[in-house]
Amino acid sequence: MKPGIVKGAGGSISGVKEFNGGTFVGARSFKDAIMGRQSESKEEKVIVIKEDFKGSELGNGKAVITRMKDFKALKEAEGLIRDLMAGAGVVQYVGGMCVLFSFNSSEEVEKFLVMSKENGETFQTTEKWTGQTLPFERIAWLRIQGIPLHLLDNAVINQIGERFGKVVQGDIHDDGDTDLSIDYIGILVAEGKRIQEEVVLQWKGRRYRVWVTEEVGDWVSDSMVKEKKVATTKVINRDDQVDEEQVTES
Repeated sequence: MKPGIVKGAGGSISGVKEFNGGTFVGARSFKDAIMGRQSESKEEKVIVIKEDFKGSELGNGKAVITRMKDFKALKEAEGLIRDLMAGAGVVQYVGGMCVLFSFNSSEEVEKFLVMSKENGETFQTTEKWTGQTLPFERIAWLRIQGIPLHLLDNAVINQIGERFGKVVQGDIHDDGDTDLSIDYIGILVAEGKRIQEEVVLQWKGRRYRVWVTEEVGDWVSDSMVKEKKVATTKVINRDDQVDEEQVTES
């Protein structure tokens, strides 16, 4: 079904690498050169930030980073703040399933920490924001084409999504849908590269080729989006409907 869609580590960087006894720096190893093999390594584009650079003071020491329990909770983050904190606090989406909640006082921060623990069905983890590094995550929306009709089922669609990441918004296929040619699914991934691949479904000795393409537009919540000047893109509204619109800079 086309459910009207929009459709989740840092590490040290070193220019010198060792692999199976060969040392190389963004080029072929000595062993590869002798054997006539081409190295698949790519030179990293490293941008060095000055050590005295002062990072962002986002939240001004009065904020928490929260990982929401599921996609439904993520969409309703702003409403949850209103309910739990009587409207106090600012909600900012930071990627994946994580949201930054900023408050006016340390007392409000402590109150929210307590209340979030009491609402485990909504908040998975909550901690004070002190400038710590967060693992890179994002939500990718996949368009799936080519599933044969006799295998067209939510379980199969979700199984395809799980091949690429953690499913956070499964497809809701209905045999009464007017368009059975395309299905969509939302997954949590830990890299920025756009997904565009083919997979093969194997069933009862037969193989079926299926195409998986990531939607170009990003998911945004009505309650957290800031207007930006961008090209025409697909935007998901609060009701999960895809709108094609030109967003202008405020």
